[in-house]
Amino acid sequence: MKNTQVKFNENDVFHQLFWFRRLLALPNAQKLNTSYSYLFHVVGMIFLLLVLFVWSLFNKCKAWKEFSSLSVFVFEVVTLIILTLFSLVTILFTNFLRRKSFKVLMENLTELDHLMNNLQFRKRRKCIFIELVTVHLVFVFLYIYDIYTSVISFESNTYIFKIPDFINQYVMTLEVVTMCNYAQAIKCKFKALNLSLKKYVKSSVQNSSMNCDLDKYMDMHSKLCSTISTFNDCFGVQILGVFFVGLIATTYGAFIFLLYASGNAKISYDVSVFYRLMLFLIFICYFMLLGIIITVSCVATAWTGRHTATVCYKQLLQTLPFPKSLCERTLKKELLALADQVSQRQINFTACRFLTIDFKTLCTLFGSTAMNVIILLQFKK
Repeated sequence: MKNTQVKFNENDVFHQLFWFRRLLALPNAQKLNTSYSYLFHVVGMIFLLLVLFVWSLFNKCKAWKEFSSLSVFVFEVVTLIILTLFSLVTILFTNFLRRKSFKVLMENLTELDHLMNNLQFRKRRKCIFIELVTVHLVFVFLYIYDIYTSVISFESNTYIFKIPDFINQYVMTLEVVTMCNYAQAIKCKFKALNLSLKKYVKSSVQNSSMNCDLDKYMDMHSKLCSTISTFNDCFGVQILGVFFVGLIATTYGAFIFLLYASGNAKISYDVSVFYRLMLFLIFICYFMLLGIIITVSCVATAWTGRHTATVCYKQLLQTLPFPKSLCERTLKKELLALADQVSQRQINFTACRFLTIDFKTLCTLFGSTAMNVIILLQFKK
């Protein structure tokens, strides 16, 4: 396989994303800063999140009578707790508990940069830029809309208690964007590997080359599978956290939405219920979307990795249906061996080594949300 000169690497592609992550004490995975100033920044970020959490929780409890329903108050408190916990766990894992794993992940991806070309790198860098712009536009919209609904519902003095929620949601969103882009990086390299394998087989047949060696493709496929395992080690807890937070938040969000829609919860100051209903609906869709994005990214990457075996079988049928020369027979034998070894590999993304990330898991979580809402409604009655 001919190695093309690569001007970009994964650090260049993730540059904008890493810049925003550093503000939240979520550094570049390869160049983890160990200076005292950066450690001070990490500790300061953790301290800030804890202070905002205690301050917001205290004021929410102090003003609990202003909430239209006890269920709404519980929803606000539970959301604050689980979002803050996710942010703290993410910062601790990135900077301390999974430092080496993050470095290995980036090194593996950088080592396989020769599979990519400059055009692919430019496309991915452009996609990340568009993603970040979209994320910030969405958060600006949510922030403005939440201010509006909170002011007309509870007056302006209680809105500031929700600022920690937005900070924690921003941390979660950037972490999800990062995880999906790492998965996308692995997928792109799997895809480039499959395309290169096709070209290599066709070229070998056309040139009647006797040096048919597919071991390098096996080694690269093994390296990418190992990279997926490293990804699971780095982000397993965060993915589980996103699913858990999403399950709790969507359950309570749907529950409160139904309470308002049915008239069992009244909004203070006789304001139209429409604004609050829309806010809870957006809130539910936001967390559902995070889970869907992670699942789609992981499933697509795993499928591309498993597709290598299909590529081998297709080349056997299309290029080598009836091998005649010694070269073709040797190539067919090696392709069969490669397809057999690749097809036996379990290529899956997992959270904490027990929860497989696929559409079945996602549907189960959605089903659990619906069941939990039904139980809460029965308890309310």
